[in-house]
Amino acid sequence: MGPQAFEGNWDGLERALVARMARTGEIGRFVGVVALAAFFYFFLWPKWTLAFPDWARFNLAQDRTWLVAALVVFGFFAPWVPRRALGAYSAGSLGLAWVWSCWKLGAVVWQAAVFPVYIVLVAGCAWLVAGAAARSPRPLSRWLAVVAVVFGFAACMWAAGRAGLSGSVAYLRFFWLLHPEGYVLAALGLVAMAGAGRRARGDVATLALAPVFVCNALPIPEETRIENADRRVWWRGWWNIALNFLILRMMIGLTSFQVPAGALAGAAFQYLYFCLFVVAGMNVTSGLLRMFGADAPDATRFLFLAATPLEIWKRSSTYMYLFIFRLVYLPVFRATRSLAATFLATAAAVILQVFLLHEVGVRFFYAALFPEFGASSGLAPGVLAFAAAFVGVWAAMIVAYRWTLQRFFARRGWLGASWWPVLATHAWVIAGMAIVGRLV
Repeated sequence: MGPQAFEGNWDGLERALVARMARTGEIGRFVGVVALAAFFYFFLWPKWTLAFPDWARFNLAQDRTWLVAALVVFGFFAPWVPRRALGAYSAGSLGLAWVWSCWKLGAVVWQAAVFPVYIVLVAGCAWLVAGAAARSPRPLSRWLAVVAVVFGFAACMWAAGRAGLSGSVAYLRFFWLLHPEGYVLAALGLVAMAGAGRRARGDVATLALAPVFVCNALPIPEETRIENADRRVWWRGWWNIALNFLILRMMIGLTSFQVPAGALAGAAFQYLYFCLFVVAGMNVTSGLLRMFGADAPDATRFLFLAATPLEIWKRSSTYMYLFIFRLVYLPVFRATRSLAATFLATAAAVILQVFLLHEVGVRFFYAALFPEFGASSGLAPGVLAFAAAFVGVWAAMIVAYRWTLQRFFARRGWLGASWWPVLATHAWVIAGMAIVGRLV
């Protein structure tokens, strides 16, 4: 059985299991929530308070999973909520989960209230833009909404800084863990969705208030539909959360090993860990969206079955891939008809999201203002150098693979039918990551 057949069979099995579980009714869903609690206890709890190595970045998963646990409980009641009230219910769940997480970290300060207010600002902008798009094709209101969202982001960052100055380092650390910079891109995705004129005003506002943003702010694809009455959607979310717990347990197992000293072996070890990290995080995104009634596409799609380096980008974070493809790649190519200009614009978008906003814009900001946060003040130059090497090596890998091994496998009909392209792709990427490590 080749990778394509495996993927199809897995999808069929998942659909059959979800349909069967949906027929168990509300008692079955209650048992499902209890089962998730058991998964959390047996997979994660015994090792949850250990001090993990710095390279693991496991503190991200630790703190976010408390949020996930609270939101799963709220998500249980989402199918009972009328569709019109789902946005308000999601906002309330978001606020209560936020208060819970701040209390767990001992970070209850007045500035913490700014973050939920900012999320409501995003939802309000999306609601207004959806109505304006239905009445007029002029883009002015959409740009004003973007300005308001960016302004709200700046206010949110300022509030986090004030909390840090007041001595609440725990809140400051937790605020960064939520990656607030992601809300700028998430808001742009909602504005684009509303501007396309394809969505009802209420649906856009409901998606803007999705509690998933507390854990992982990503632009939601326009294919997403509100179907909270369909229990199959809820059970698909349950499946995603259960898979997240299982993968986190695998990551904990890997942290008991030291990163191999050799460049190639070290790159392979960290590549495996990073892939698991991405798959776990993206399953949280899909899971919470679905448990709160949004019939969303998979946020990650069989990453380990990628048959080309470009497929790794497509499969690892499908939401970001679609966002950049639709809002950067297609418009630039249509305007310029130049592959070089399109590549430069796409590379700039990747650097902006993955490195500048995420690393320099947030972590370096905190490191400069709050030494107690523990981040290096010399982070920015290193991030810029790594970004240039990362994007350059990836571009070279994609092009070189396209004209060598990919053509070889395509001529023999192995793409999708044989495991050799999959193995070759991951080996190719591991070698590229080892080169990046050498360059920086």
